[in-house]
Amino acid sequence: MSSQRVVKRASDFVERTATSAVVSFPEDGSVFVIDFLKPNIDIVVDERGKIVNVRGELEITARIVLPPMVCKRLLNALKNSIEKYESAFGEIHVKRPGGEKSRS
Repeated sequence: MSSQRVVKRASDFVERTATSAVVSFPEDGSVFVIDFLKPNIDIVVDERGKIVNVRGELEITARIVLPPMVCKRLLNALKNSIEKYESAFGEIHVKRPGGEKSRS
């Protein structure tokens, strides 16, 4: 019989929500850098407190630096999880920047 245990969280553990991600790597190819982004929205008011504008931009909420082998294992794990997710809940449709849907 196998025993189960809870994986403990580190004292500096943080959980973040992101709406976008950017993946890059330096010229030497030593690591992959994944920046997770979230919107930062500001409401602009006039001197009476009336809302006159809403503006926003994306900001980096977290950065993960991974060696290439770990990044490849992450890719394989994500592919596997997405296949299971889509089997249970249906295909995930991704919109391209122009607004049209892509097949994957």
